[in-house]
Amino acid sequence: MKKCTSCKEIKGYSEFYKNKSTEDGFRPDCKKCANISSKKWNGNNREKVRLSYNYWNTGVKPELYKEFLELQNGLCAICGKTNEDNKKNLAVDHDHKTGKIRGLLCNRCNIGIGYLEDNIKTLKSAAKYLYNPPLLNKNIDYKPRKKSILV
Repeated sequence: MKKCTSCKEIKGYSEFYKNKSTEDGFRPDCKKCANISSKKWNGNNREKVRLSYNYWNTGVKPELYKEFLELQNGLCAICGKTNEDNKKNLAVDHDHKTGKIRGLLCNRCNIGIGYLEDNIKTLKSAAKYLYNPPLLNKNIDYKPRKKSILV
């Protein structure tokens, strides 16, 4: 049994996260209190959390990411969205063949070029399609069926 330093309740060790750096091998606060504290800290330190997440996923250190952002004026290199518009950090886009960083993109642009397999011919074809859709002049309305509710 152990007393939580936050809520002061005495709980079993299963209610505490492990921590090798403490004498008993467990965190001083219980899991419930630790989770509340973590959520509060994350909410107050959104940029640090985003940059840390970015570093662990891409290997780009926060200072370098900030430099990239500055070089791109804080905007997605394709559509011009910001981190705030994107509701998360702009993604670090890279060439899958060379591993070289190309720039920062919002999620939609990054996923879009990813689905098109970074193929310039396909991307040009997609742009051509948007400029001149083959069925647009047929004047056919798009009318999806309403989903039926089974009772």
